[in-house]
Amino acid sequence: MPTNHRPSVCPPDAAKQRRCNAAKEKARPKIDPGLPEAATDIYPDLAEWERAIDWAPRHRRNGWDRKTQARFLHKLAGCGSVAEACATVGRSRASAFLLRADPRAKGFAQGWDAAVALQHCHLVDLALTRAVHGTDRPIMRNGTIIGHWRKPDNTLLMKLIRHTNDPAGPGATPRPPSSAID
Repeated sequence: MPTNHRPSVCPPDAAKQRRCNAAKEKARPKIDPGLPEAATDIYPDLAEWERAIDWAPRHRRNGWDRKTQARFLHKLAGCGSVAEACATVGRSRASAFLLRADPRAKGFAQGWDAAVALQHCHLVDLALTRAVHGTDRPIMRNGTIIGHWRKPDNTLLMKLIRHTNDPAGPGATPRPPSSAID
């Protein structure tokens, strides 16, 4: 009896990997849903970001108090997107850029730079991993996945090597936010 539905065939190692990932997710501690999961592993915690904040504007219900600034910087370090970080803390992009430009908010501006530098280092590391190890690509036959293959990206690898030789480029080490205040 012909059917239009074709079940996808997954290699046994892919199914095993999914089960392993599910077990890791269960064991992982619950975190604030507004923050990326990776942020708890490699980025400074919220308290460290809060120590970098040296000034907060007059208190308002929708203002940039110290905790809001710290949450914004933490999210920015995790995702690299100002728009996404602003959405997480419920503030506008325009107000974030105004606060960054305020000369009294020097710690916030330096924390912003450190967060962007941390995200940049993370992206370079991710690109290097993809360049060396490649990415999974499915092998399809008659509309069914019959396997996967990986191909390293030599072009990306050469570009990374070229740019990491620049002292101010991707290989430069960012200053942590706690040392941003001199």
